[in-house]
Amino acid sequence: MATGRSGRDTEYEGWLLYEEKGLNEYVATFTVTKDTDTLHNYRGKKRPEAKIDQHMSFTFVEQDSTLTSRGDYIEFKFDSPQYEPTAGWTIKPHAVPCRIYRSDVDKVDEPPYPDPPSCSISVHASLDAVYRLLYTISVEGVVGDDTLYITRTLRSPFLDIRDLQYVLDTLNEAGFSQRKWKPLCDALGLYATTLGGIEAEYAGNVKRCFRQCLVKWLERADGVDIRGGSTMVSLYNALEYIDEKAAADHIKKNIINKDFPELCHYREALKTIVTCHVTKAVVQGEARVGKTCFKSLLLDEKYLKASTSIAEPRVGIYCYRRDTGKRYILLDVTELEDIVKNALKKDALEKLIDSPVENQGSKSIDGKKQTRGNETADEPDDGFVDEYEAPDGPGDGDGAPSDDENESLLSKEVKKVLDGVRQCSGKENRL
Repeated sequence: MATGRSGRDTEYEGWLLYEEKGLNEYVATFTVTKDTDTLHNYRGKKRPEAKIDQHMSFTFVEQDSTLTSRGDYIEFKFDSPQYEPTAGWTIKPHAVPCRIYRSDVDKVDEPPYPDPPSCSISVHASLDAVYRLLYTISVEGVVGDDTLYITRTLRSPFLDIRDLQYVLDTLNEAGFSQRKWKPLCDALGLYATTLGGIEAEYAGNVKRCFRQCLVKWLERADGVDIRGGSTMVSLYNALEYIDEKAAADHIKKNIINKDFPELCHYREALKTIVTCHVTKAVVQGEARVGKTCFKSLLLDEKYLKASTSIAEPRVGIYCYRRDTGKRYILLDVTELEDIVKNALKKDALEKLIDSPVENQGSKSIDGKKQTRGNETADEPDDGFVDEYEAPDGPGDGDGAPSDDENESLLSKEVKKVLDGVRQCSGKENRL
């Protein structure tokens, strides 16, 4: 195990971890440390649900100091030639360029570096994607040749006989009584003759009857496809129909809302990276307190030697909105992320409800049986609070919604969210 500062020939350890975010949707994270113990601790504390896929041991190549000020690094290249078909799969890094710096790895466990550095990659497949994905990503900045492989297998939205135990476990966890197997399977689309045959063959054995009727459902016998096929949505609908509300709610909360692509707009919007830059600042204060110095640092402008070299400790820095005079409150990354995620999620759910085309695949969840009324999806609070205000990025005012009906749903959604963020921010910082 390597400890302390490292020499040029130090070997580092990297893991590729996968976290499942939905049906055929994953986040792959490549994390680097100097020893595997740190990787195990990091996974156990921060990513307990992640599955380990690929392990890589490597040594950093010494970089030319004239080309990079941060030292040695590895970089993942997504323009590598592909030797296997990848149609229908989308692989997108969360940051470009996708790099891990050696200096960051060496500082792990030192403030403010509690976690090892990593690069995250979104992996998503459409339902018509190729069955097996083998996507190669070349790794630059390592001694020798190394390649990262993104490997996934397409999951069908339909359950089959291999999922029998999964369905049984789910219904058991949901608190469903096996004694109600007959009304459940009738609601799932099995014919009375089929249910009668099962009952006659396994007379008195409720467990065997329940299991066999689920086998028939997974084989999509009788009128199962008419009721939506062997999917968790169909199972949810059947439980609702026979008034097993608690079991239905369990499946909706723990499976459907995670696996079913009703929140596709939300997930896609979360992949969008928005970068904001401060382009203008008005700095006020007494003479010789460092106003010009602070402004040049804030805006990354050329430093003027004639200005005061440093701001005096007693100087307080505040930010106000020009239109309301309200002072901004510092917002940490987690709070900002929650606000934006809640706004995106609310907009995605509204988009799902308002769009008849998108609703065709999921309308049975909330409006399966007219005689039972339509259920409205819960709408979380958008998370916007008056005190949480963030300054605008460049191009403020240029993002007004377009009237073009052919504009993509994602573009409209992102613009709507950004408009919401802008409503909470001033046009410029007044310091």
